[in-house]
Amino acid sequence: MQTEMLQSVVGSIFSNQYLSSVIFIGIYLMLLSLGVLVGRRAGIFFLAVEGVMSVSATAGYYFDGFLRAKLLGGAQEGSAAYEAVVGKANTLGWLGGVFAGLLAGLLFTLLFCALLLYSRANELILGFAMNTLAFAISGFAFNLADRADSTSFVLPAPLPAISVPTIQEIPVLGGLFGTMSWSLPFAIAAPFVVFYLLNKTDFGLRMRAAQENHAALIDAGISVEKLQLKGMMFAGVLASLGGIVIALAGQVKDFTIMPRGEGYLALVAVWASAGRMGKSMLAVLLLALVSALSPALAGVFNQTPLLQALLYVAALGGMLLHSYNERNRHRARLRFQRLLLSGEETVEKRRLRWHKKKK
Repeated sequence: MQTEMLQSVVGSIFSNQYLSSVIFIGIYLMLLSLGVLVGRRAGIFFLAVEGVMSVSATAGYYFDGFLRAKLLGGAQEGSAAYEAVVGKANTLGWLGGVFAGLLAGLLFTLLFCALLLYSRANELILGFAMNTLAFAISGFAFNLADRADSTSFVLPAPLPAISVPTIQEIPVLGGLFGTMSWSLPFAIAAPFVVFYLLNKTDFGLRMRAAQENHAALIDAGISVEKLQLKGMMFAGVLASLGGIVIALAGQVKDFTIMPRGEGYLALVAVWASAGRMGKSMLAVLLLALVSALSPALAGVFNQTPLLQALLYVAALGGMLLHSYNERNRHRARLRFQRLLLSGEETVEKRRLRWHKKKK
């Protein structure tokens, strides 16, 4: 019995279904985490990231569906009239969904920033309130769409797929990457683009000052609020793209009717990694691997809530590790300051030791 269960578990973990779930979860969680990372660099705790995801996913999903239904004009699938317009309807549908999702996410981010930066609302309370508002809006949109007939709303068109014949011939990889959505190469490129913008451009370096040294920006005549607003608009775009990936995969109802904690996971991935890009992306991968276990093992174990709880146990472990490392770094800084005051240590001695270790 135990051997059969173990074989079922191993088979489920190495199945295409599990690996496809890891890729899907990793894509949208990566985009959310990049949004949180940019928000952190702008000096803002982007607690409303899940609300932005929910609003953009809802807008993208339903605008795509309603626009596609309008273009199809009630034509029956398989008919000549349907075949004549389905290509155009699909293309304009997903393009409209992307545009609507981005617009809704940006407007929601703008509202969050206006209340936070200019009304000086409490960061935590505002974040929770915005997330609650987002899920209320999504639920209302779902109820409206549920009442629409088949001529007013149809299933949205997904993102177009890319076929790679060379990879299609490779076992396992062919099923995963032989035919893939445009969201996958985009998600692979996104961390590199964000890293370059944050570390190699004037905009990114100024945003670091917004996180660490407001006085330097004020002395340079730069408005801190305007710089933070620009950074948060960029963060809102990234979080909105995460919602759009969910919307055009057709899974919006699972993510927008009630909170699932995706925003919390993105915050954990960034804060447990101290805002470092590489470590944050590694944390996203680990969370995606754990998160995909629940649907993959649902047929093996009856305790699905227990499997889902493993994800948040892993997230809690990451935060505890981060707290431990921060405490050790704080102690090291205090020890160095005491040695400086006593004269036993100098900055020059420390620099020389660092160069020797580097060599």
